[in-house]
Amino acid sequence: MYKVGNDPTGTLNFTNSAVTAAVNLANAYIALNGASSPSGFSAYNNWPSNQKVVFHQTLINGGCNNATMTKIDADL
Repeated sequence: MYKVGNDPTGTLNFTNSAVTAAVNLANAYIALNGASSPSGFSAYNNWPSNQKVVFHQTLINGGCNNATMTKIDADL
């Protein structure tokens, strides 16, 4: 804490169940390519804003297309 460098354990890991759920939902939407909705998609509506950001960033980084975005818009 008082020196420049990594934390004492080596590498920080911010992965938790909320991050995993957001990434999994985004990847499910991408895999379905707008053809249908993934199961449990309505859970998104109860997520805090930081979890939604993880979902959106995963869509951006995953190469989301117009068909998928149209389906997400209709669902959420």
